Amino acid sequence: MREFLLVVWVNAVKHLFVAKLAESFGLSRVAESFCDFRYS
Repeated sequence: MREFLLVVWVNAVKHLFVAKLAESFGLSRVAESFCDFRYS
């Protein structure tokens, strides 16, 4: 169970990091659609 929580946490942090990075480059809309595409 702890491994699962760790994976979820790492994915959440990675997702946040990518979102912040994209936002700083003004690509938030592209990142949103990319993340939606990846996680759907």
